Amino acid sequence: MQTNRLFLRYLFSYMLVLAIPLSIITLLVYNYFFHQLKEEVIKNNVNILQHVVTAVDHHIAGMNTVAYQIYNNPDLTTQQISDGPYTTSKGIRQLKSYISGNNFISDVVVYYKQLNKFVSSTRTYTMKEFLAVYYGGAVSEEQFLTAARDIDGNGVWVPDSDAGGGELGQVVSYLVPNSSNYDKRMVLFIIKQHAFEQMMSSNKGNIIAINPERKIVAASKENNRPQEQDLMNFIQPGQTEHSLITNIGSSSHFVSYIQSSETGWSYFMVMPVKEAMSQVYAAKDAFLGALLVIVLAGGMAILFNMRLNYRPIRQLRLFAERETGSVAETGNEFDAVRMTINRINHTNKILKDQVKSNHSAVKDYLLTHLLSGVFPHAEAFNEKGSDFGLSFSHPFFRVVIFSAAALEPQQKVTASMLPALLEQVLPSEIEGYGRINIDNRLIFILACGRESDRQMLQNTLADMQQLLTNELHSHVAVGVGNPYEAAGQIGKSCLEAYTALDYRLVKGTDQIIYFEDIRIAAGSGFPYPVEELRALEISIIEGNTDQISFIVEELVSKITECDIALFEARCLCFDIINTVLKAMQQINKKFVGLDKGDIDVLSLAQFETVKELGQSITDVCQTLCNYIKDNREKQDDELLRQWVAYLETNYHDTNFTVQSMADHFNMSLSNLSYYFKKCFGQSISDYINYLRIEKAKQLLSSTKKPLIEIISEIGYCDVSSFVRKFKKEVGTTPGGFRKYKSI
Repeated sequence: MQTNRLFLRYLFSYMLVLAIPLSIITLLVYNYFFHQLKEEVIKNNVNILQHVVTAVDHHIAGMNTVAYQIYNNPDLTTQQISDGPYTTSKGIRQLKSYISGNNFISDVVVYYKQLNKFVSSTRTYTMKEFLAVYYGGAVSEEQFLTAARDIDGNGVWVPDSDAGGGELGQVVSYLVPNSSNYDKRMVLFIIKQHAFEQMMSSNKGNIIAINPERKIVAASKENNRPQEQDLMNFIQPGQTEHSLITNIGSSSHFVSYIQSSETGWSYFMVMPVKEAMSQVYAAKDAFLGALLVIVLAGGMAILFNMRLNYRPIRQLRLFAERETGSVAETGNEFDAVRMTINRINHTNKILKDQVKSNHSAVKDYLLTHLLSGVFPHAEAFNEKGSDFGLSFSHPFFRVVIFSAAALEPQQKVTASMLPALLEQVLPSEIEGYGRINIDNRLIFILACGRESDRQMLQNTLADMQQLLTNELHSHVAVGVGNPYEAAGQIGKSCLEAYTALDYRLVKGTDQIIYFEDIRIAAGSGFPYPVEELRALEISIIEGNTDQISFIVEELVSKITECDIALFEARCLCFDIINTVLKAMQQINKKFVGLDKGDIDVLSLAQFETVKELGQSITDVCQTLCNYIKDNREKQDDELLRQWVAYLETNYHDTNFTVQSMADHFNMSLSNLSYYFKKCFGQSISDYINYLRIEKAKQLLSSTKKPLIEIISEIGYCDVSSFVRKFKKEVGTTPGGFRKYKSI
C-alpha cells in the first residue's frame, strides 16, 4: 500500500508538471495569440481599404488633369465648337484622344451651356439625347441642371438608385465645372458603375465609397449593403481612419473607415465577424482539440513511463538487498536504495584508505596512464592524483629516461626508492614524478613553466644523473624527449626519450642525449667505410693485430665523432660484426681445426656503445690472431697439400676455373688467389699451365700420340694457343721437343 502511495504521488506530480505548461500555453494563445490574429484581420482590412482609396484618388486626380487640359485646349472652346461641323469633329477627335487606353473612364463629355449642346468622344448630343443615351431617360433636364448647378467644386453625381441605365448601363458621372465665370462649360466623365465595383472588389467583406454629399457612389457588393446614414454614424470627429466591431442589423461586423484627404470621400469596409474570424475560430477549435489530444497522450505516456521506470527502481532495491545481504526496513524504494548507497560509501571509504596506504602502486598506475595518453589534459590527471600528492601546475611537459647497467643501488636504499631520491633533486621551477618501468628503465615526467630553458634543465638532469651514478656505481645514460604543452602528448615525448636513449650507442653511456639533437644528426650525410671494412677482414685473416687495432679505433672514431643517424650507426656496427664473422669463416676453412670455444663470439652482440663494441672486436681478434699464429704452419702445409692434390686431379679438365676451385674449398676467389700466390710464388693459372706443359712433355716423349690428342688430354682446346704457350715455356715447339727426345 505504501508503494502504491509513492507511485501515485509521483504520477500526480508529473501530471501537474504537464498541466502547468499547457495552462500557460492556453492562456498565451487565448489572451495574446488570438488577439494578435484579430488585430491582423483588422490591419489586413485597413490595408485593402487603403489600396482602394489610393486607386480611386489616382483616377480622380487623373480626371481632374484631363479636365484641365480640355479647358485649355483651343479646339474645344465654345467658339470653335459653334463654328461648324468641321471644328466640332476636330473637337470630338481631341476628346477621344484623352480617354484612349483608359479602361476606367467609359466616355468624356463637354457640356456647352451657351450652346445647350453636349460633345462626347464619339458624337454631339442635345440635352434630351444626352440624358436618353447615358441615363436612359430616367433623369429629367431639370434634375441634371440642378445637379450641375449645386455641385460644390468637382464631384460625383449619382442618379437615384431607381433610375434606369442608358446604353452603358448604370453609370456614375464625375462633374468638373469650369472655374471661369465667362466660360460656361462643364466636363463630365462617364464611368460605369461596374468599373467602380471592380476597383473596390474584395474576396472578403463589402467595400463602400460615399462622396462628400453623403451619397453612396459605389459598393463592391450590393447585397445587404448598409444605408449611408448607418455608415456615416461610424465616423468619429477628427479621425480620418478608424476600425471597430459593431452590430449591423442582427449580426456583429468588422467596420473599417478611411477618409481620403484628396477627395474627401469616405470609404468603408464592412465584414461579418464570423466571416473575418473564420480561420481564427477554426484555429481555436483545432487548438482545443490538439490540447485535449496532448493531455490524453501525455497522461498515457506518463503513466506508461512511470510504470516502466518504477520497475527498475523496484528491481534496484531488490538487487541492492540481494548484493548487500540485508533487507531495508523501510517500504520506500528510494530510502532503501539510499541506505544501501550509504553502506557502499562506507565500504568505499575503507577501500580508499587501503589504496592510500599503497601510495607507490597508485602512483605507478597513474603515471602509466599518463604516459599512455589516458589523460588528455593535466586537469584530468590532477583530479585523480591530487589525493595522492600527484599534480602538475606548470604547462609544459617532457619525458626523461635514465638507463644504467643495473638499477639496484649498492647502498641501503632499494630500487623503488630511487624515484623519490631524484624527485628531491628537482628545483622549484620544475615538477616531476618518476617510476621504474618494466624494461628496468627509470622514467621521469617533468613539467616546467617555460617551454625552453635548456641550461636549467641541463643542470637539473646532470644533478639527477650524478645522484644515480653515485648510488648505482655505474654509468647512467639519459634520454630526453621534446616538451609539449598538452598532457596528451606525453606519450609522444616518451617515445622520443626512448629514441634519444638508444642513441647512447653513439654518444656513450654517460651522456645526456636530447631528441632534438639527434634529429639534426639524422639528416646528415655519412661516408660509408667500405675500404676500412675490407682492410679489417684482410688484417684478421692475416693475423695482423696492430693493423686490426688501428682500423677498429678508426671506425669507432668515425661513428662517435661524426653526425651519424642511429640507424646508420647500428647498421655499421652489425657490418663490423659481420666482417669479423666472415673473416673467421675464411680462417675456419683454412684452419680446419679452429676451436670456436676459445673465442667468445657472442660477446660481439652484447654491447651498448660503439666503444664497447670496438673493445669486444679487438679482444676477439686478438684471441683469433693468437690462434692463427700458433697453428699457421701446420694448417698452411695441410691446405697447400689439398690445393696441389686438387689441381693435379683437375688440371686436365677443360671446364676447370679458379672460381670452381674456390667454391670447392668454400673460399672467396680473391682470398684463394691471394694465399696461393703468397705460398707458391705464382698464380693458380700459372701453376695449371706448368702441370699441363709437364704432362704434355711426358706424353710427347713417351708416346706417339698425335698432338691434337695430347692437347685434349691435358685440358687444352686450341692447338695454336698450346703451341705458342709450349714454345714460350720450353723454348721449342712440341714437334721439335718430340724429335729432340727421340734422338
